[in-house]
Amino acid sequence: MYKEPDPLERACALVGRFQYHFASVEQKIDQAVIKLLDLDEKAATIVTSSLDFAKKLNFVRTYALQASKDEDKQFGEDTCNEVFAVNADRQVVIHSSFECARGGGVQFRRTVAKDGRVRVDDQIWDDEKFSNYYAKMRGLEGKLDRLIQLLKPVEALPLFDWFSPLSPPPAQLRLRTYAPTVEVTWTPPPPEKESTT
Repeated sequence: MYKEPDPLERACALVGRFQYHFASVEQKIDQAVIKLLDLDEKAATIVTSSLDFAKKLNFVRTYALQASKDEDKQFGEDTCNEVFAVNADRQVVIHSSFECARGGGVQFRRTVAKDGRVRVDDQIWDDEKFSNYYAKMRGLEGKLDRLIQLLKPVEALPLFDWFSPLSPPPAQLRLRTYAPTVEVTWTPPPPEKESTT
């Protein structure tokens, strides 16, 4: 006997699948951060879980724009911009209440307060819109794999390479002071007299 699927279960499945695909995209961004910072397993978990998604993606994009080949720069920028766009739509999915929409799909309900204004951002996403996002995010996974291959770990800055106990730091690391030197003379206080009580 055929049973009509529950509309709420269908709406939850669409939203859950969106989150499933987005989580895969975020894992790719985490892999890029781990590679760029050359993190071990323990540090990788701490770093990637301590940063929000936009900060991690901005870090990857900023580094990708340092590529030596123009086509690699463009690829990195385009890929990261596509991920930022999907993340903007993810804000709707993750920060809205939702229910099944009439005729199928999902009705999102969200009120946003930003820049001193309040606006209602109610949207209806049909099955086709969800399917398009799923396909887009699967495609982004492949693009992010390629971007990860292009990335090289960030070279550590030689902050202490100059250090030798017997030599001063190089001129560019010497501290400069602009205040005049003031000489202060210290005089110890007189010894306390012993009381006779």
